[in-house]
Amino acid sequence: MDDGDLAVPDDDEGHDVVFERHTLQIESGPLPSAEKLARYASLTPDAPERVLVMAEKEQAHKFDMDVRDSDITRHALDASIQRSNRGWLLGYSSCSLYWPFLHG
Repeated sequence: MDDGDLAVPDDDEGHDVVFERHTLQIESGPLPSAEKLARYASLTPDAPERVLVMAEKEQAHKFDMDVRDSDITRHALDASIQRSNRGWLLGYSSCSLYWPFLHG
């Protein structure tokens, strides 16, 4: 039996009954819980500050990457519009040049 088990002797048939408790904690986000930060501080006093600095750097990097991605998307869209406009211009020019010869 583990230390975390609670044993209650003698059920109806004379067997020990064992209750177990399992806990699952899920965290999401760039920072650990306050309890974990306190435990980190007990190991290394400047650990919480280092974790916060790391989270700030990660957030700044993510922001820079998002800006870069939006710039790339904007440039790709601008290039697509320019190609489309060029196609319309070439098509109109071709029709304007050859129209008199076809119907003249």
